Amino acid sequence: MASTKTWVADQLLQEKFDHARNQIANSSHPLSCNYAENFNSKEILACSMSFENDQILLCSSIARKDYWPTGVYRILNRVFKPQPTQSFTKKIESYWADMVEQQLEFCKNISGFKTAIVTRKLGYVNTLKQLSNTIGSKQIESYVYEKPVWICNDYHNPECLQNVLYIGQNVIGQFKQVD
Repeated sequence: MASTKTWVADQLLQEKFDHARNQIANSSHPLSCNYAENFNSKEILACSMSFENDQILLCSSIARKDYWPTGVYRILNRVFKPQPTQSFTKKIESYWADMVEQQLEFCKNISGFKTAIVTRKLGYVNTLKQLSNTIGSKQIESYVYEKPVWICNDYHNPECLQNVLYIGQNVIGQFKQVD
């Protein structure tokens, strides 16, 4: 059975996380830049890893950007599988829900927390709906916002226009929307 850990400061887990992240960063994976030059550790509040025995199954982080609405944190930030068999997720396993649950609990301990978001590039709204159903098994109420939202403040970069799942207060209207 898979186990999930979320941490702020754990040198051993961080070394395993960074090793797995660098595997993706140095690969031909289509999103490898997200784990190298676009991986901004200054925005990372905590990291998470799901594993079974010594095999790492899933890694992600919790992030906060200054230009997001107050109290908004991104969970499953820069999520990755160390050895992906495909470039997109076909099935959301139960350990994804465990990770969301832990990351959400972490966020709830932050003063002023309002909303946790999970974002994916356009075209992955069905993946977010599948995730919403999976985390529903943990009695986590989530919503998939149907319209694209600008997650970055670079409105000329189409990668910044994303689909959003949110947990908590609906503050999505405070993000720039598509005109």
